[in-house]
Amino acid sequence: ICSFWADKNGNADEEINRIIYRNKLRYRDSGYNLFHFDTGSGWPDNNYLAVAKGKTDIDILRWRGTNGTNPGIDNDALIAKVEEWQRRYDLVLWGCGADWMRIFFIHEAPEYLGGTRSAKWYEQSRLWDTRTPKFRKFAEEVIEFCPDLVLQVYKNKTALIKEMERVNGVYFWWD
Repeated sequence: ICSFWADKNGNADEEINRIIYRNKLRYRDSGYNLFHFDTGSGWPDNNYLAVAKGKTDIDILRWRGTNGTNPGIDNDALIAKVEEWQRRYDLVLWGCGADWMRIFFIHEAPEYLGGTRSAKWYEQSRLWDTRTPKFRKFAEEVIEFCPDLVLQVYKNKTALIKEMERVNGVYFWWD
């Protein structure tokens, strides 16, 4: 099931992320995967919030055919890398498109999703534990896997690290 997300205020991406954050665990525990995707038909009018029964993150990446074709990363190579990271870290696929994906390492709400440090909230709402990578070291892997991030999205490695720390994850985009 998917629903087009109308971008009334120019922030559909963040609104979808808020909904996913608040509900992903509940859906997962019921046998569903909640995620963000686009149709690849042009930004910003293509944001969708989707729910897939029994689909894993890998199934979603395969279904969407996400790849980094320009640097030579096909869908199988991308899936292999995500599986490798899943063995090492508690990560979740938040969304993907033909040439992008967003993953999070969630153990508390990222700042921009209205994070709180309340112990009660933490116990009730956390998705994953503290198997979050050290972002300074992990940034090297990210840049090697997706060099466009520092070439076109972020100005440099430091800016990438700051964003990864801010959101407890990373957005990948291949040109």
